[in-house]
Amino acid sequence: MTLPRYSAHFALSIALCAALALGLVALTRQGEKRQPSDATGAPEEGTGERPSVVGDLGTVVVDPEGALRRMPPRPLTWAMQAGQAGNWALAAEIAPRDGPAAVVLIEWMRLRDGLGTPQEVQAFLSAHPDWPGLALLRLRNEASMANASPDEIIAFYDGEMPQTGTGVISLAAALRARGAATQADGIIVQAWQTMPLTERDETTLYDEQGDLLRIFNRDRMEMLFWEGEQEDLDRMRPRVSDRDWALTQARRLARVGAPGTAEAIAAMPVADRKDGALVYGRFKALVAVGKTEQARLLMRVQSRIPEGLGNPEAWAGERRNYVREELRRGDLKLAYDLAAHHQLSEGSAFADLEWLAGFIALRKLDQPRVALNHFLKLADGVETPISLGRAYYWMGRAYEALGEADHATAAYTEGGRYQSSYYGLLAAERGGVPFDASLGGQGDPVDWRVPEVTDSLLRQASALLMASGQPAQADMFLMQMADVESPEVLNRVGAMLEAKGDAHMQVMLGKRAASRGIVLPRHYYPLHPMAQLPLPVPPELALSIARRESEFAAGVSSGVGAGGLMQLMPATAKEVAQKLGIDDHDQEKLLGDWQHNATLGSAYLAQLAQRFSGNVVLMSIGYNAGPGRAGQWIDQFGDPRDPTVDIVDWVEGIPYSETRNYVQRVAESLPIYRARLGRDPLPVPFSAELKGSTLLPLAPESE
Repeated sequence: MTLPRYSAHFALSIALCAALALGLVALTRQGEKRQPSDATGAPEEGTGERPSVVGDLGTVVVDPEGALRRMPPRPLTWAMQAGQAGNWALAAEIAPRDGPAAVVLIEWMRLRDGLGTPQEVQAFLSAHPDWPGLALLRLRNEASMANASPDEIIAFYDGEMPQTGTGVISLAAALRARGAATQADGIIVQAWQTMPLTERDETTLYDEQGDLLRIFNRDRMEMLFWEGEQEDLDRMRPRVSDRDWALTQARRLARVGAPGTAEAIAAMPVADRKDGALVYGRFKALVAVGKTEQARLLMRVQSRIPEGLGNPEAWAGERRNYVREELRRGDLKLAYDLAAHHQLSEGSAFADLEWLAGFIALRKLDQPRVALNHFLKLADGVETPISLGRAYYWMGRAYEALGEADHATAAYTEGGRYQSSYYGLLAAERGGVPFDASLGGQGDPVDWRVPEVTDSLLRQASALLMASGQPAQADMFLMQMADVESPEVLNRVGAMLEAKGDAHMQVMLGKRAASRGIVLPRHYYPLHPMAQLPLPVPPELALSIARRESEFAAGVSSGVGAGGLMQLMPATAKEVAQKLGIDDHDQEKLLGDWQHNATLGSAYLAQLAQRFSGNVVLMSIGYNAGPGRAGQWIDQFGDPRDPTVDIVDWVEGIPYSETRNYVQRVAESLPIYRARLGRDPLPVPFSAELKGSTLLPLAPESE
């Protein structure tokens, strides 16, 4: 007799049913002994436990004392396993045992797998517009929505641009059916100019809308060049003129420096030879073979052509490097030209290059009026405390150079509003603005147990995911709670995280808020229990380094091998452990025991403090780039502790952007952490701290 063969999903479902029969009985018995601590079904907040492993027998957590403890599996764990096995019906049956949030979570997961009907998808989006990951949910359901009614399709996109060609086609058809032909045309043109498409969708769009799209073919080919979509480019050949195709081929040849490039370009009309994408291809080919002098000159010439770069962001990486290299080499005019003509209007590259242009004009070319215009433009184009502090500090310096003392004071005063930043502290000092006491975050945290937070499905979902061994997804829901503009709500979310003892997520919350110009001092600079350890360096230094290194995520490892709370390299950790006489050190303990990691990291900081006389700039360089690099830069650029050296210029001259940023972020944290610890935030002026020796190792308590 031949037995029937079942699919893997069916077999796994049978196994899950058997496991659930036992697991849910156990859960029921546990429920007879104690009622859930949260009426929603979500676990109680404030345990301070983060799951590390999920297994068949439950979730392994690290309790506040550092011990491993296995918790029984929650119903949501079983439901997720059923869903992963493809049995979403079974998952939906199990989820209610963990409360309403679990039910919505399972539906969210199913829809993000692209398994919903148009009605189910629309119902979810209408009921939960604030949930995370809706872009992916929409993406994976665009194909199924193509069969929905016009009204359902329009409601599904809700003003959002489709992410696939199928979505573009269906939305355009729905809009036409409702008499919005102009809007439909706009969506089709936007897709043609900005989206790679499948061959099928591209053909459908062009066959139906060729008369509309023909004049935008050149735009599409340029976009496909920048995106590197070679097959899509090839499909455009029958749709374009010989001249446009010759330009496309020349771009390709130039990009790889192929033989025949010069001849192809020479055969083109003169106007086409200055095409931004074509010149960028030539530029990258020069970079690839090490002809950087020619590459810089080509960038300089092309940047002076209005809108001549095609895609300014693509040029920005090399541009930033070239500007600083020319600064060090002394070609100040070239450095300024490359910085000033970036053709960007927003983003981090815009902020850096606009600042560099102003800095060079002010400090190197003695053109304060030119510099001021750059700093004004910078201030108008940024919103984070770090960038605004920098803009107003240097605006003040430019006004000083122009002899406009009142304007300088006003600029410094404005910059002093951003004392959570390096330049904000420097601006406050020059403007006579006292330290912002609110940055100390003193007093009791706000009460987070208000209905707006406790009743939030996002909070309940996060708590359930954490208890089910899904910390990454749990954190995603916590961050979604922070996707608001209200400081009051953000502070309540921060207070909830503080009650949980989650310093890492407080930093994440603080950074999310700061990116929108909102500073939450208590949570942007949270206190970690490492500050209570008997460390050999000032606690504000240890906190500042750990916050910068790992954001207080104790178990993380970097791509280069550094690990743990203070991101120590294995060789460094081993060497320090030997010096301290710690015999049980190993890599597992380095990553798994944050107190051990903090002990080694702070001991290494103490060594750097001895070597560099407790100077925050040199110690930060030593910790980030190695003590040898700090010594090398002292030899090259002078000693920043020397009274004749301008410390602000010296820090800006650090060749590595990562290390330059690292120094500024660590330095700006020191006064705030002193204030958070209830101490004098500025025992010396901030500029004096940058040059001085405020971080010498602490003597052992026995001394």
